[in-house]
Amino acid sequence: MGLTSFLYKKINKISVTNKFLEKKYRNIWPHVELVKKNEFTAVNLVGKSQTRGQATAKILIDCLKELATDKDLHFKFFINDKPADGYEADSFYYCIDDDQKQDFLIPDFAFESWKEAGINSFSNTVAEIEAKGKETWSDPRVFWVGNVKTNIIREKLIEIGNQSPEIFDFYNTYVDDYFIHKKDVPYFTLPEHTRYKYLIDVEGNSYSARLKFLFYSQRVVFLQERKWKEYFHYDLKPYEHYIPVKNDLSDLVDQYKQIEKDPVLYKQITENALKFAHENLTYQCAVDKMRSTIENRINKP
Repeated sequence: MGLTSFLYKKINKISVTNKFLEKKYRNIWPHVELVKKNEFTAVNLVGKSQTRGQATAKILIDCLKELATDKDLHFKFFINDKPADGYEADSFYYCIDDDQKQDFLIPDFAFESWKEAGINSFSNTVAEIEAKGKETWSDPRVFWVGNVKTNIIREKLIEIGNQSPEIFDFYNTYVDDYFIHKKDVPYFTLPEHTRYKYLIDVEGNSYSARLKFLFYSQRVVFLQERKWKEYFHYDLKPYEHYIPVKNDLSDLVDQYKQIEKDPVLYKQITENALKFAHENLTYQCAVDKMRSTIENRINKP
């Protein structure tokens, strides 16, 4: 029997508390707080970062239904792009920059939703991507669209694209301008990415929340080497699930030319990536990962 005595039983009943406004919380980054005292459990939103708190709280609440413990708990699940001040013993994060800190990793908000990017449901969106990916691509180039202001390497990516438009089709945009500010900016849905034969994922402020979606596309993904990694990154294998690219993108053109000459490897990678997504990148997988991570922390000596 899991923890079912919630103070808030449904996601829409979770209160956005004023804790972030209190003095003792003023310098703490936005996070979801889990507090269990005896038989009572509360999930609180402390501060705000778009709708990440609500999405992470939904994953957390679903995992608590299967979590059994008599211990009192007080954990923080940070919803900012990366750990701001090191790794705290009572905290969890979306990504890490130290391979020895994998026990701090939790699934990010996008496994539930990413409303600011037009993703109201992770499960529905990846189903749409997979369905569109079964269709034959119509553009043989490598595609990317995103905000170049989040990382200087993205500006380099645009430069590379401008130098070889016959190979690359890259766009600078800011998705909030499209959905929130209603501006006329380049926008492509994730299912529309499958129009292209190749996709590339590059780091932003830290990790890239988009990566998990791309493995449903049945397109080869070029994955830029990065400092910040999500939990599933450690199970990915180069040339089995993706084509690796150096952090500075210096080998991107060469890697493209190599895979273009190997249709057998292309097919193998796309099949392996989709299989990996089915087995590891679902909402239920995220719930299970959240639960196991909390259990491991509870039982840690």
